[in-house]
Amino acid sequence: MVVHESPVRSRGLPRVPLDTYLEMHQVNQVVQRAMSETALAREEIPEAGLYKHILQATPPVIKKLRGRLIFDCRGSPAVEAEVVTAKGSFRASAPSGAMPPGRYEAFELRDKVMSEFHGKG
Repeated sequence: MVVHESPVRSRGLPRVPLDTYLEMHQVNQVVQRAMSETALAREEIPEAGLYKHILQATPPVIKKLRGRLIFDCRGSPAVEAEVVTAKGSFRASAPSGAMPPGRYEAFELRDKVMSEFHGKG
């Protein structure tokens, strides 16, 4: 009996044989490691343990990125970014700092339009 493996295609990428795909992404190693860690941890629900360990091995691919205007504690406009990955949603803000900026800090650009945010937009 001849078994034909169907090629794997993902989002317009070229087709590759299944064994090549599994090897390329080290799927067997990730699953083996997750199974070992689940067994060693004596997880109460093995499926949940497998999910947790495989998720930890997954690189954080950005699904969504959102930036928005916020105001810091002094009422000055600042930037907030939200990053959504398979591992969760993460948010950080960058309020304006003291002047002059330090050697490794970003330089602050303001539009100086006095009618909007007192020139700090």
